[in-house]
Amino acid sequence: MAKILILFGTNYGQTRKVANHIAEVVRSRGHDVEEAQGNKLPDDFTPKDFDAAIIGTSINLGVHQISIRKLVKNNEAAFNSMPCAYFCVCLSAYGTKPQDKEQVDKFLNDFIQYTGLKPVKTAAFAGALRYPYYNFVRRFAAKLVARRVGADTYTKNEYEYTNWEAVTKFTTDFVDSL
Repeated sequence: MAKILILFGTNYGQTRKVANHIAEVVRSRGHDVEEAQGNKLPDDFTPKDFDAAIIGTSINLGVHQISIRKLVKNNEAAFNSMPCAYFCVCLSAYGTKPQDKEQVDKFLNDFIQYTGLKPVKTAAFAGALRYPYYNFVRRFAAKLVARRVGADTYTKNEYEYTNWEAVTKFTTDFVDSL
């Protein structure tokens, strides 16, 4: 039984929801889990207490969660001394066009390049649109991306696009490889 860290950063809650699902799957496989939101960690946090880690960030206006990027970069050696998986949650993962796949690959590669993380598994999951909670600028930007990837653009509603079966498969594949 391994002690697994589920480290995540979120803006509007969908990455937290994905991290919670991942934690449930890991627990169902008999492992101990600690979920941690990157911007709410104690100052003395260290990843050295874990056997493995699954790290996730949301992508907001094309940018990864800064708290997670910095934490992983500052603890690169510790994270790379254990098996790690990385996922991002972004609307581009909903798209089916080649440029959407290229954008998703860029998000994954940018995080890995910036942090120095050497994950054994990566994935990107489509997130959610929380239009009613966005300010004008965020709503406008989200609507542009939504239109590009074929997602909903009616801004009075919320929409969820996460493929939960894909999240489960990503998690079980990683955990089974430990």
